[in-house]
Amino acid sequence: MQQEFRPLLITITGGIGSGKSTISNIIRSYGYEIFSADKIGHEILQEPKVILQLENQFGKEIIDNQQINRFKLSEIVFNNKENLAILNKITHPQIRQKMQNIIESATNEILFFEIPLLFESGMEICFDYTLNIHADTCKRIERVIKRDKVDSQKIINRINAQMNENLKISKADFTIYNNSDYSDLKKQVEIFIKRIPKLTKKHIIKITALK
Repeated sequence: MQQEFRPLLITITGGIGSGKSTISNIIRSYGYEIFSADKIGHEILQEPKVILQLENQFGKEIIDNQQINRFKLSEIVFNNKENLAILNKITHPQIRQKMQNIIESATNEILFFEIPLLFESGMEICFDYTLNIHADTCKRIERVIKRDKVDSQKIINRINAQMNENLKISKADFTIYNNSDYSDLKKQVEIFIKRIPKLTKKHIIKITALK
């Protein structure tokens, strides 16, 4: 992917409950534009063609009012590698295409993408820099219980299904540690923001080139 005709691409990642959305909001307050891969994925799930494909694969039980019930769909694919692979084969190419369209139509010099399963999907090679958000497991469980009102064991299962935190830290270019209060978090983000003007583009591949 040619460097001179695209923005600098930075991706924000981290496990469930790490605080990605909070940090994304702080970064937005500095005037940067951030796109959410999850939001793009939700938009894809609303497209009639995708709804039909998923209904054919997983049955009418995932459809409510002619729309995909994401909760029912997640129950089918979670901990089922075969079903997850089918879902990814249907949705990932379209998600990647939408992301690439955003990049190619961008007028800003710097773009952020929030991608929870960045390293798991191998998408880190499509970005210049990765910002990983880390938090202790107990903090993450506490936050998700408060946010989603779900059983702690379900959260633990999701955490265990994701990449090891130490491995994420080793793969990331930068890591912010979200174990303290909001004031500390803002200071860490400010330090990161001050580094951005010194960052240079790398040789990366197009998102749509991923298999």
